[in-house]
Amino acid sequence: MALCRDNDSSTLSEDVMTEILLRLPVKSLLRFKCVSKHWYKLIKSPRFIDHHFNHDSNKSSLLIYHYRRQLHRRIFSLCEDEMFSRLEEPEHLQFPFLVHIIGPLNGIFCVFNCRGGDWVGHGALWNPATREFHAIPVSRPNVPSYYFPTKEEIGLGLDPLTNNYKVVRIFWDENIDHNAPNPSLISVYDSGTDSWRHFEDNDLVIKDLKEPLGNTYLNGSYYWLMDDCSRNYAVLEFDMSTEVYKEIEVPDCVDSHCVYLTLYDNALSMLSFDENEVRKSVDVWVMKEEGCWIKQFTLGPRLNINWPLMFWKNGEIFLESNSHALILFNLNTSECRNIGVSRESRNCDLFVYKESLVPIKGQSDFPSIQNFFELQPMPM
Repeated sequence: MALCRDNDSSTLSEDVMTEILLRLPVKSLLRFKCVSKHWYKLIKSPRFIDHHFNHDSNKSSLLIYHYRRQLHRRIFSLCEDEMFSRLEEPEHLQFPFLVHIIGPLNGIFCVFNCRGGDWVGHGALWNPATREFHAIPVSRPNVPSYYFPTKEEIGLGLDPLTNNYKVVRIFWDENIDHNAPNPSLISVYDSGTDSWRHFEDNDLVIKDLKEPLGNTYLNGSYYWLMDDCSRNYAVLEFDMSTEVYKEIEVPDCVDSHCVYLTLYDNALSMLSFDENEVRKSVDVWVMKEEGCWIKQFTLGPRLNINWPLMFWKNGEIFLESNSHALILFNLNTSECRNIGVSRESRNCDLFVYKESLVPIKGQSDFPSIQNFFELQPMPM
């Protein structure tokens, strides 16, 4: 640090010093902003933030939100070791109550409070690495008193034209008569304006919308899988810039009881399987271009798969075994590794997480996101 004070005659070039800084973790960089005005400006610059996030030294970690029987609640465990030999439980990641978490996108999560059974109310954008967060205003769409949606899906994306984060909430009523026109409700939060826009007048009729396996934001759009409850599927795409949705066809032969969207090798993909099969086979479909799907490969049945979960890296996928163990399967070597976490009752969500310096605009005055949620009134 002595080399880095203002007016220092260091022999290290600017490029070398920047390269050293790019290799450091977020926690160190936050401290080093105080070293000098130059470093402060450098570390806060969008160019440095982007290079640091994508630097080879910034490895992906596995973040697991799972049920801890001894505590009678769900906790976050972080594994930064590529061999998954040690799971840590950082205090700043823990919530004293249930939360619903979407993401991450550039290291940013969208978190909703489930306290009182209502996670559709209070929410926040959250950067766990910097511990910054910004409270999202409660969404209050103007809907008729008789309209009471029973289900909701949420997506987190980035508007590539403005670099603003957007949260998309889609509501629908699963109990309505689908032969009668009763469209869904779409609400969009924009971090740039810190406000919601509501699209009550749309013709999108939903019978069921399935939560993806992981974040399915890709190239400016977020994707969900639509199901008409008769195994006829379509992909719903929402463009984060134009705020326009459209439907994308999937092959007619994809008619399994369970079909889920996820990302595989930076492409939209579907995992198709039948839940009731004892020895499951999982078909993996990849969309090469809009509406053009190719069956990439099939997993099982010798793997004893109970549920596919998420693609990792280097040709690996997380699976839940028939004994509810979390395992990592390598598609290239056929090697299986037990991670040492149980997914019993499916109370376990996985996230591919990388630390990020991305700032949260309009950081809240509360000392922590946990404190913010605790001080919000319970839903009526």
